[in-house]
Amino acid sequence: MIDYHIHTKISPDAEQALGDVVNKAREIGITHIAITDHYEFMDGVFYDRWKIRDLEKYGREIDEYNKKYTDIYIAKGIEIGHINRKKDEISKVLDTIEFDFIIDSAHFVDEVDPYYPEYYVGKTKEQAYYDYLREILGSIDYMDDRVSVIGHIGYAARYSPYEDYRLRYEDYKDVIDELLIKAVKRGIGIEINTSNFGRQRDEVMPPVSIIKRYRQLGGEIITIGSDAHRVNDIGKGFEVARQIALEAGFKYISIFKNLKEEKIPL
Repeated sequence: MIDYHIHTKISPDAEQALGDVVNKAREIGITHIAITDHYEFMDGVFYDRWKIRDLEKYGREIDEYNKKYTDIYIAKGIEIGHINRKKDEISKVLDTIEFDFIIDSAHFVDEVDPYYPEYYVGKTKEQAYYDYLREILGSIDYMDDRVSVIGHIGYAARYSPYEDYRLRYEDYKDVIDELLIKAVKRGIGIEINTSNFGRQRDEVMPPVSIIKRYRQLGGEIITIGSDAHRVNDIGKGFEVARQIALEAGFKYISIFKNLKEEKIPL
């Protein structure tokens, strides 16, 4: 079992210590995890909380656990946001330590997080989702070459107020195709994010239709991540995600070490 998207209490929205993460993962038989705490590149005092304050300490602590245990690999990861506005700053952060794995996630559209209701005020579902998808599309041209995967495509649908909230490939295929083709050409993968499992909107991100389209377009890099912010969510939905990947035509799941992809048979 693999979980390549886990947060610790270094992220302000998470509760779990690194040691608790490692112990839980080992307990349930996970052999590879990635610690991917948030680093947002928004300006303002509030967003200082959303930065890893001591990256060198962050890396050392993960290294210590890798030395301690041989039955699990803990990748030094990071989840970076707002990538298309702060390219030079992002490069400086990524130069600080030797990362294994980097997720690019769109958490803001026009300076507003779709987590908050105000993002959707005065917008149709079509406009809200197109704007979100275009944010991802725009970020691809600015991504540092070290980026491994695009995170949780479908984040806006998770929080939207619309009765028919689902993000479907066929409704936005022009912009989705453009962003997936760009990702494939740049050698950037996508993740199957299972954090919706157990919630009212019980589906993976991105939706299955987008995962299948990525594969049809030649995409080969796919990771599975719970996006766990609490210890009991670690490994959540792995078998469902694995089956989705197989049905989409993938034969391997990807992990990353020293930013180099390794494939593990599904």
